[in-house]
Amino acid sequence: QEHTLFLSVETPVVAAPLGLGGAPNSGVRQDLGFDSVPVGQMRMMRVTVVSKCDAPLELTADALDPMGPFSLINALPVVPPRGSAEINVRFLPSRQLPARETLTLRAGGCQLKVFLGGWGVSPTLRLDVPDAGAAPAKPPAKGAKDAPAEPAAADDKRVRLGTSSGTGSAQRRASMCHMGDLLVGDESTSKVVIENTSEFALRYHLQTLGMGHSNNGPLPPFDVTPCEAEIEGGKSLELTVTFSPDHASDAFWQLLEVSVPNQEAEPHLLLIRGRCTASAGFLLAPEQQPIDGPALMTSPARDLLGLPAPAAS
Repeated sequence: QEHTLFLSVETPVVAAPLGLGGAPNSGVRQDLGFDSVPVGQMRMMRVTVVSKCDAPLELTADALDPMGPFSLINALPVVPPRGSAEINVRFLPSRQLPARETLTLRAGGCQLKVFLGGWGVSPTLRLDVPDAGAAPAKPPAKGAKDAPAEPAAADDKRVRLGTSSGTGSAQRRASMCHMGDLLVGDESTSKVVIENTSEFALRYHLQTLGMGHSNNGPLPPFDVTPCEAEIEGGKSLELTVTFSPDHASDAFWQLLEVSVPNQEAEPHLLLIRGRCTASAGFLLAPEQQPIDGPALMTSPARDLLGLPAPAAS
């Protein structure tokens, strides 16, 4: 003979006095994602706390990691009866790493948990310079129509700075834009493309690290524009390089750094090179004839960049 036993369990259910998110059916847990943020930059987001009781509630919070990227900006507010209050949370990554932390809030015997998440990313870009063997464009004649632009070379033309005997500078490389050979008083232009390969906008500025010969007049031999700009994520921007020498020399060069804030990778260097002669006919030593980057840098050192000696006239 079987006997059936029944067990009755009763427990009270108490509504939480606080909720997260601002909705009428808000819960006590919430995910707060900051997505990708550039290293060294800040992103702010707000957490909304809603009161479901008739008395004011004073919020307290467990301390966040003082060495971490998350922090609370202002003092915690008092949540008014049947009202809401906002808490500002800051994400300031210092490294290119994912970050996670839990913000625990307490008031009126209730515990709220906000799961914070974000990713610190470093800005990345690439330089696309024209082929060293291609002749730079000269200003079009009056009335002439603009020719369609040819695509830039697929790979950067990078040259080693310094000679093989150097220790520090021998490890640095630069993308070279060669402006070719001009007569005194002539002018040539070329295009250098800066591509922002990051998912977010970045701002760059060009910083001169070194120069060769300058013009005798007040204007510099090289002009690069724009020297500072913001590039949207995944977009490109063209630099216009102009070479206008006013005397004969083969030592016209300028070394530029494309400086980007909080860039963890090796900075991008741009070497602009040009030569000028006083007449259309001139003599060059065998090591001076090639204008490509590798041949240029293997000549006997004249200066820090290892550029060749002046051309014979």
